[in-house]
Amino acid sequence: MHILKTFFITIKYHIAGIFIYLGIFIALLVFFTQNDNGQPPKAFTATQLDILIQDEDHTVLSQSLYDFLESRHRVEKGASSREDVIDKLYWHTIDYSLRIPKGFQADLLSGRNKDLVENTKLPESATGYWADAQIEQYLTLLNSYLAGGYSPEDAARLSLETSEKEARINMASASAAENNSTIVSFYHYLVYILISLVTTGLGQVLITFRQRELDIRFRCSPCPASRRSLFLALGGLLFSVACWLLCMMLGVVLFPKSVFTITNLLYMINSLVFLLFVMSLTLLISFLTENFNILQALTNISGLTLSFLGGVFVPQEFMNETILRFSRLLPSYWYIKAMDLISSSALTSHQYQEYLSCLGIQVLFAAAVLAGAMVVSKYQKIQ
Repeated sequence: MHILKTFFITIKYHIAGIFIYLGIFIALLVFFTQNDNGQPPKAFTATQLDILIQDEDHTVLSQSLYDFLESRHRVEKGASSREDVIDKLYWHTIDYSLRIPKGFQADLLSGRNKDLVENTKLPESATGYWADAQIEQYLTLLNSYLAGGYSPEDAARLSLETSEKEARINMASASAAENNSTIVSFYHYLVYILISLVTTGLGQVLITFRQRELDIRFRCSPCPASRRSLFLALGGLLFSVACWLLCMMLGVVLFPKSVFTITNLLYMINSLVFLLFVMSLTLLISFLTENFNILQALTNISGLTLSFLGGVFVPQEFMNETILRFSRLLPSYWYIKAMDLISSSALTSHQYQEYLSCLGIQVLFAAAVLAGAMVVSKYQKIQ
């Protein structure tokens, strides 16, 4: 018991670093919670462009194209030289210039569907490409009605009516208990925070117990080495679980409506399994150095590497396939994959098996790192 008491006295001396990381975690969570205020997402609103149209055809179909663009954008009609158009684009007086050449209606009636109009836009302009897509879509409509045997007047009228039809979309509001994005963010960032908290606190204690003077005193005591290791392991387990429980209590305070659910229980089990890996990683890092500053550096490198490559800070669906192949060698990848399985929908039996597989892989990572720590410890004793 004296060893356990010494363990927690040593923890007390390094409590400042632990609270620093905990403060960072709370700040991140509060930031994301404030940004997600529970308001429903705003509907998409199309942006209106300033478009200059030069109609040289003056026919029913060219007027139809003008009317279509006028219903969606701010349109100016008139003739301008190419130099004037470029000047207006450069000074952002207009966003897009469209020229409808003479023979436009005749080309449409003959069945032509390529290079019917000319445009001028800024290079690599997203708004310009968007206007191109809208014009191409409308010309396709006109071609379809003309190919169906309609007269130019009827084709123009029907194309305008069709383009004005909008699909009604009902935004399904997800249940706060199952699809709360903030609690998902909470468990995502838990990867970095658990690594930082446990490695900073427990790692410093383990290094302290391995200092030469303290080690010699323990060897002179009647307490055998196996008993000392047992109490150190118990102290490390208690400290790690205490850090995890502290984070869980924080989740209860910030997300009271989302805590007492089956989904959250699966999140908690996933994070508890990941904690086993964090404890093994802490033991390995503590054997690699006896310097507190180097320990801090290794903690930051490990936490950031596992977070960025595992999908904590950058979603896995946005990652390059080559990076994802490497990420599969990290336990944080399987932690996030289990999170995605839980948060995507109600788990089917197949998905539940996949979730259990993710937990099992994390346990295997913890066992592998623990075995590596034992090898390093044995090597140091031989030295």
